[in-house]
Amino acid sequence: MVTQIRNGRVIRKAVRLRNYILEELGESIGQQSNLRTQQIIFLHILKEMDGNLKGFQRNQEYQKLGLFANSPGNSQGDPYSILTGKAGLFLDLDFGPRDDKSILDTRILFLGSVYEALKSQERRKHRGVYYTPYGLAQTICRLSLDSFESNECNSKASNLLGLRILDNACGSGIFLFAMLEELLKRIKTSARTVVLSNISVKTNRLDAIASYLLRHSLFGHDLDEDAINIAQAQLWLALYHLAGAAPSFIPGRNLRVADTLVSEESDDQYDIIIGNPPYMRLTSRDVKYKHAIKKRYSLTREYNTHALFIQASMAQLRKGGILGYLIHKNLLTLDTFSSFRQSLVATNDLIHLSDCGPGVFSGVTAETAIIVLQKGPTIDPSSVTLSVYDSKTGDCSVTAAIDHEPYFNLISPWNNRYLLSISPEIIPYLLHMSRLPLLNTEVTIKRGIETGSNRRFISNEPKSDGNWMPLLRGRDIAKYDVKSSVYLNYKPDELAKPGRRDLQHIPKVVVQQNSEHPIASFDSGRFLVLNSANYMFNASEEMLKTICVLLNSKLISWFFKTVMTNNAGLTVNLLPNNLGRIPIPSSPDLTLFSMLCDVLVHLKSASKSSLEESARFKIWHEILAETFVVEAYFPHLIKDKKVFNQLRIILNSLQSRSFDLGPFDEKIAVSAKRILKEFEFLNHK
Repeated sequence: MVTQIRNGRVIRKAVRLRNYILEELGESIGQQSNLRTQQIIFLHILKEMDGNLKGFQRNQEYQKLGLFANSPGNSQGDPYSILTGKAGLFLDLDFGPRDDKSILDTRILFLGSVYEALKSQERRKHRGVYYTPYGLAQTICRLSLDSFESNECNSKASNLLGLRILDNACGSGIFLFAMLEELLKRIKTSARTVVLSNISVKTNRLDAIASYLLRHSLFGHDLDEDAINIAQAQLWLALYHLAGAAPSFIPGRNLRVADTLVSEESDDQYDIIIGNPPYMRLTSRDVKYKHAIKKRYSLTREYNTHALFIQASMAQLRKGGILGYLIHKNLLTLDTFSSFRQSLVATNDLIHLSDCGPGVFSGVTAETAIIVLQKGPTIDPSSVTLSVYDSKTGDCSVTAAIDHEPYFNLISPWNNRYLLSISPEIIPYLLHMSRLPLLNTEVTIKRGIETGSNRRFISNEPKSDGNWMPLLRGRDIAKYDVKSSVYLNYKPDELAKPGRRDLQHIPKVVVQQNSEHPIASFDSGRFLVLNSANYMFNASEEMLKTICVLLNSKLISWFFKTVMTNNAGLTVNLLPNNLGRIPIPSSPDLTLFSMLCDVLVHLKSASKSSLEESARFKIWHEILAETFVVEAYFPHLIKDKKVFNQLRIILNSLQSRSFDLGPFDEKIAVSAKRILKEFEFLNHK
């Protein structure tokens, strides 16, 4: 009952607001006859809003309207509840004069947030469109303007007013709204007066300045006509809010329906392009559309729309112009885009990269980043600024500012991955590792067997008929341990990708495929491997065991997360090509590492039934083995070799004592810890 009363109040307030806005619009229309088309659009939006609030589910007329209609392709949850909740915030707005500390009130954006919320998850995923949080849009606008203003003369108010700024996938206009606010803040503080159309205007006349910016500076394109209408409505409300009365026009001339990727190319040039372009692959589009894409763009291996939007945007920028985009982090790391990343920085300047991590969009796990580029190249590029975005504060905490040349010298050996999580202190370590041999030069790396139907070929128990063999899945692999609990009916001629026919019997290193970093174990030749894991072979057992120890080390975990996944907080696919690019020491002591692997496998097995052995495994794995790994990679940095000599003696003695480790000398562990302390960056998460 309480909910019904509350919703009833919201409905009454919504109807009053609708009538209020329509009355003000009517007065404006009476004075400006050229606004009739915009009036019809805006009336349509308000009518649909009103229809939802009154309970359109019982009214067939409103089910046909489409914008907020509860149709199968355009609904999520209960539109009535969503709208009444949002409207409650919106209706408390004061449309009269107000304090300018908050120049634009973000509650105006309720129309866009409701529109996006009512789209079905399936439809949003299909089109790759997600509603950008306002704080994130503000941050991208601020970083883009900061980059533009790094040229001192560009910070003048007259130059800010002369900008041409485009969001070429503007949706309901949240970036245009955020950019309007950011421009108003800067213009207000940069001068006492500005010149608009040859007339001096005091900067406290923010409504006049905003009106000028919306007529001359801010532009938006989008595929969705309804979203464009929403953008017009929200920007009109922003002007209304500033002026305290109905504006003389509804923003619309610079907002148009267009497909940025395939629309007829324009000669228009912009100073800044901002936005959150749709993220999707184009495999679902028709042949004609894909042909148009292939004809226009140089990217041919994988049509990720983020890459295409960047390429299209750079063509629309004037030289020296700024691009500020929110993108999927895989664009920065996937080998597929190596040549794209290389060409991008060969002709433009990378200004800023900010790690946004996962969870930017509600219900979406994809990790994102902000990228800011300047069209160039310029004669004297600024440094590359790296930061981490905080969604709670909207701030980007700078972690490093690295000159262009050392930054690009660093990323070029790793297929031009744009690295986010580095600092000047670790660059020497990464540069040294970039000169080492790669893992794929020592072993062959493959994904496991693809059955085509796990239900048909995999069983918890071997059956009497068929060729049933023990099988390892990714989940069955731990560091220095495997536990097979299923069997595969190995019929190579019937499996989708059967792999090597002798796979079960060859010695190999098996590695989880879905993990934050490599997790490996050695298999002497007992198991088949499913495609949820990778395996490495074509090397001696000593080399394979050495690789097992290296992959399980904290050093390689740090390297993989820093270079290969850009510190992804979620599990990733550890594909053979990425594993193959892991550097390995030039001349590791294979005999010693092989014995070390045997000790760790033994201790891991013993630790399952003994707390004492579990503690011992932890010391050997996290301290002693790690020290050996660090020494193998950076022998020139370690002067005191005593601890290694002592450990070699212990390992050599084990050959005749069958893993009887005896009392452990804690002094060796203390010495090893002292060495690892010099590599503190390995402990940073």
